[in-house]
Amino acid sequence: MLPEWAPNAHPLLVHFPIALFVAALVADVVLAIRRRDDAVAAWLYFAAGLGALAAFLSGRNGADAMLIPAHAVADLNTHADWGLRAVWLLGLFGLARVGLLFLSKRRDMKLRLPLIAVAAVAMFVVARTAEHGGKLVYAHGLGTSAGEDVAMMAPPPVAAGERLQGSWTWTPDAGLATLLEGATVDVGTGVAPPRLEYRDGETVLAIDGPSTILVADTVTGVQVDVRIDPDDVREHVRVVHNATGVDGYHYTELQQDGSMSQGGRVAGADASMASGQSSVSGWQVLRVVGEGTHYRAYIDGRRVTHGHGPAAPAGRTGLHVADGTLYVSSLSATPIE
Repeated sequence: MLPEWAPNAHPLLVHFPIALFVAALVADVVLAIRRRDDAVAAWLYFAAGLGALAAFLSGRNGADAMLIPAHAVADLNTHADWGLRAVWLLGLFGLARVGLLFLSKRRDMKLRLPLIAVAAVAMFVVARTAEHGGKLVYAHGLGTSAGEDVAMMAPPPVAAGERLQGSWTWTPDAGLATLLEGATVDVGTGVAPPRLEYRDGETVLAIDGPSTILVADTVTGVQVDVRIDPDDVREHVRVVHNATGVDGYHYTELQQDGSMSQGGRVAGADASMASGQSSVSGWQVLRVVGEGTHYRAYIDGRRVTHGHGPAAPAGRTGLHVADGTLYVSSLSATPIE
């Protein structure tokens, strides 16, 4: 059972590998100076490796359970990347040190000094991981009771005409011309162009498939929020980002049965990165986040997929409808820097 103040197990576990590795390094140096057996240091390194794995897994699960604000995504991804390096380095180093205990009971300084040098490099990786983790807590408030307030302080979207200065948002009240100004629209033969319709008591954008609409300015990291009703989509709908053209982009795909996948499309060929399942019907909000090598997708605030792949090139944001009709009541894009 977690204490009431803990959002997940990560804050309870994260300090153990740091303390264990520092203790292991200090013990290693002292034992080398005194020319004593290094078994204590080796087992401390091994314990630190196990602790790093537990901290990494708990942190990943905790982050995936949260709706991360756009201004914290880049730092979260950097923390996760350094954490993964720490897991591999501490884990392999701990195993190597324990393995050496069984190969030789005595190690001269010609071997012990290089081993301590490797441990010092690993200490740097641990320190960098901790630095970025601290920034998530103290700069962004993630995992704290103040986190929601910090998230609400993020810059709000601005008008589409000012999107070069930051985020932008569009609703049908702004008019269709505002959305399509400067956009790339690829509509299949005999398919009606995007239009405004009245549905469920509100004016919405209707997109028939097959169609692809690429809007927004060129960015690398982006958070896309779109409120859609896919009930009349007969195949799938995609939230498209980092698009260099209608056949080159990253996407989050939602099938009519609720299955979701993330991937990249290059020269018309798809490569999947992750998949998930969600029970969806009627109006819902999709959030797609792509930054660096991390790609996440949420439905109504619940994470469904978290994929990893090559960093995407700068590109545009938009929607792709394979068949049927997609209804959209809002679309926004927030650059992640």
